[in-house]
Amino acid sequence: MAGKVFLTSSIILLFAGITHPVFADVSAQFKEAEDNVKNTNYAEAEKIYRQIVTDYPGTNDALEAQKQLTLIYIATDRQQ
Repeated sequence: MAGKVFLTSSIILLFAGITHPVFADVSAQFKEAEDNVKNTNYAEAEKIYRQIVTDYPGTNDALEAQKQLTLIYIATDRQQ
């Protein structure tokens, strides 16, 4: 019984360790994209937002990236 509890706890901790950096990565991507937008480097920001949409489909992060892409397209008069 103790072995099963240990194994289950280990698996939970393993997944917790794997998912934590993912959130840090996407936060860093958003920060980098925002910095690019502030510096009017829209092409680089667009690449980052597109990567977020690809890497995290169906998440709030992907939705936010799509929103930011729309704002970039409006700012650069590239309405698709």
